Amino acid sequence: CAVVIVVFNLKTVAQWQLAETNEDVEALQVPGCVYRLQLASFYGYCFFISYAAARGLAHGALSVLLGLILYFSIMPIYVLFNSLLLSVSLVRVTSGSTGAWVVTSRAHG
Repeated sequence: CAVVIVVFNLKTVAQWQLAETNEDVEALQVPGCVYRLQLASFYGYCFFISYAAARGLAHGALSVLLGLILYFSIMPIYVLFNSLLLSVSLVRVTSGSTGAWVVTSRAHG
């Protein structure tokens, strides 16, 4: 769930930071309260990742840290893939094309 939040908020945070440096904040048309919520969410997730990395380093095993890096780098792909599967499933159920059961005979013996 946290990965999805970061994926959706990362673009807005990056746009806002670029807009602040270019003094073009009004062009984003994002209310300040929405920006602050997205920024807090983004930094909260960054804190979560940093804390997990610190705990991995505290255990002293390099394999734990490498596993965390692998986990946090592959998790967005996993979330996007599952979201695609869920979307396809919902479309098939709402359209009524869920398929049908096919009964096959089995050989005894």
